[in-house]
Amino acid sequence: MYQTTQRAWLESLRQTLNPNDLITDPDRLASFSGDETRDLHHLPEAAAFPRSVAQVSAVLRVCSEHCIPVVPRGGGSGVSGGAAAIHGGLVLSLRHLNRIVVLDARNMTVTVEAGMVTGTLQDRLAEKGLRLPPDPGSRDWCQVGGNLAEAAAGPKSVKYGAFRDYVLNLEVVLADGRVIWTGADVRKFACGYNLTHLILGSEGTLGVITKAVFRLVPTAPESVLLRMGFTTLEAATDMICRVFTSGLTPSEVEIVDRDAIALAQPLCNAPADPDLAAYLWIGFDGREADFLMADAERAADLAESIGCADLLFASDPDQVRRLWTYRHRIGPAVIETTPFRDVDLSFPRAALADVVHMVKEVGRRYGFRTAVFGHAGDGNLHVNVLRDALDEAAWQGPVREGIADIYRRVCAMGGTLSGEHGVGCTLTPYLEEALGSTRLVLMAGIKEVFDPQGILNPGKIVETPI
Repeated sequence: MYQTTQRAWLESLRQTLNPNDLITDPDRLASFSGDETRDLHHLPEAAAFPRSVAQVSAVLRVCSEHCIPVVPRGGGSGVSGGAAAIHGGLVLSLRHLNRIVVLDARNMTVTVEAGMVTGTLQDRLAEKGLRLPPDPGSRDWCQVGGNLAEAAAGPKSVKYGAFRDYVLNLEVVLADGRVIWTGADVRKFACGYNLTHLILGSEGTLGVITKAVFRLVPTAPESVLLRMGFTTLEAATDMICRVFTSGLTPSEVEIVDRDAIALAQPLCNAPADPDLAAYLWIGFDGREADFLMADAERAADLAESIGCADLLFASDPDQVRRLWTYRHRIGPAVIETTPFRDVDLSFPRAALADVVHMVKEVGRRYGFRTAVFGHAGDGNLHVNVLRDALDEAAWQGPVREGIADIYRRVCAMGGTLSGEHGVGCTLTPYLEEALGSTRLVLMAGIKEVFDPQGILNPGKIVETPI
């Protein structure tokens, strides 16, 4: 049983942290009651802002001693409720751990603290001609530790992989305050169980990530981009599959469906053909402009052979940014228009048209509208379920039933519940049906080894007895 009503733990934390690095005022705590999951807010008893790994360790020792739930927090950009303190307790913010510790240009690695903003890290690396390729849409406020805890990725993952593919080593503080490194700062590591990959995607339920060592790649100074419009989802899916079977290696393959286009149009000041079922963006990057142009021409020829209804091309950096406009404005457009619930589906990419049709059919059956967009080349779509004018009864009843139906159907189609947004507390109820009881029992056993009291982000991934 969690002991949040006993105040001795707060006094111990006050002795551990700087005076301004612990807050208990409810008005100030409201900012730490959740993440971008807009209808999911739980007020913690306190929020702590340690300034060193030693302080993180001390905080966890106190919380372990008093059996206090600890919810690690990055930038708060998640959309699955991973940062919601659903059992109260302490929100542990890593925002003061925000430095590059070592940038090793010769070995092309960087050691960075978990609270560093991802976009800031990428900008600093670019100054040295290096990069960490995953580029999430929330780069300007998400943090490195959160990206790793949520198994995040982004548009460029179709070519370069996700964050997990660049991690060599992690510094992690365990539930009882012990500090470990999970691997070594080397490219190859074959010494027992892979604790690094076990921590990645664990959402703060096994330990608190405080540092990461990444391998890096050189910058790609040249890029070209194609935007294509298709009148059917089947044609768009055919284009996606042909790009890869033709031997092309795109850096991005993104899609936006008709409903998402309509939402973004007021923010874009640009017309959109109402007959289009979807826009598809296909990008190429590298060091040799001539090679990229040749790849773009091959992709354009493929699109025209399929019956592309609208084809635009850009190679100048400003033109490329403008051509991305519709895709990049979807998130802001949804936020400005209506509350929504995020459904992050992953599936074999050849099933894209079938998945989108399924989502739309479920929406009609349960009475809600959806905007669908995302990483088509990865078979990873973000389905924003829109509240619009639905009342609370519909939002909490039929809409939730419809989302559960989407999850059941995508699993039956060979897909799964989340590609990059994590489980949090929004997906935990659906995991057993998706993964089976045996896998959940194994996960619960791992959780028990790392966190026998169940204080680390309880209620996420596996249900923690209270």
